[in-house]
Amino acid sequence: MSNYQDFLLPFEIKGSAIRGRIVRLNHIWQDIKNRHNYPDSVNSLLSQTAVLTTLFSSLVQYDGIFTLQILSEHGIVGTLVTDITSAGDIRAVARFDQSRFANSSPKNPSESTKESHKESHKESTSESNGKPIAENLENTDLIKTLMPNGQMVFTIDQGKHTDRYQTITALGESTLEDSATNYFKQSDQVETFIKIFTNGNECGGLILQRMPDSWRDDITEDQADEKFATITTLASTLKDDEILSSKLSAEDILYRLFNEFKILTFDSQKLQDKCRCSKEKVINSMSGFPQAEILDLIDQTSKQIEVKCEFCSREYKIDPKEIIKIN
Repeated sequence: MSNYQDFLLPFEIKGSAIRGRIVRLNHIWQDIKNRHNYPDSVNSLLSQTAVLTTLFSSLVQYDGIFTLQILSEHGIVGTLVTDITSAGDIRAVARFDQSRFANSSPKNPSESTKESHKESHKESTSESNGKPIAENLENTDLIKTLMPNGQMVFTIDQGKHTDRYQTITALGESTLEDSATNYFKQSDQVETFIKIFTNGNECGGLILQRMPDSWRDDITEDQADEKFATITTLASTLKDDEILSSKLSAEDILYRLFNEFKILTFDSQKLQDKCRCSKEKVINSMSGFPQAEILDLIDQTSKQIEVKCEFCSREYKIDPKEIIKIN
């Protein structure tokens, strides 16, 4: 069965130790985007994070939740979080300083007077139909402008009876794509090629990894190097109007890229936009709050505690007695 919408398809290049994954998020990303209504540059970062999360999660075996967090303590965008369950349920959220974002402007050391600074600030924040500078960034400038000195945090949570696995790596100053590639090179020492695309309404990506060749006796190291170089060169020709086009299936794209090789595809993973929040989880999370703090949260009109899930925007109205009862 061909895959056209919201897919994650694992594959490998036969006769080599190269494995890959290709992902496209159509309706899933549109639902997430419409729910949050973030600025375009924040959407761009979050959509790329969603693609990376989906790709990375498919490279490991787990039964639970895989989470990718992009963090920047002093950035305009402080947090990007996307997680995916082993069942393919995806959700995503961003946290950013709206005031700093709206007033963002480039630094210009040549400005010598307050007046020239004011004029420059006025011009910079009114560029491109009045949008702030933070809204008019190239992909290569997103990280260094919005999330400098950041970190990437990967977490696998398989339930309360198992230990959580977590790894942290520095976020580079270029792109999320480059940071993820460097992570594999430095931490896993696995040659990795990653390409991510986003156009606002859809996002997608491709990952290739050259696995250890020690088990093979019919190929030399030089031949393996040459094959990986050839395949990544072909992969680099992938264009956004291919990976993001609902008219092309995952199989169509792989054939276009690697038709001179034999491609073995595996079962695709079902993906869906689905949050894990519930009233019970909200009550349990608040059960550790001091009673005085719980009372402060009560809405004086409804006499209830009103909570909104930051992932799916679902609203819950909680009777304070339900929390205090288990506190």
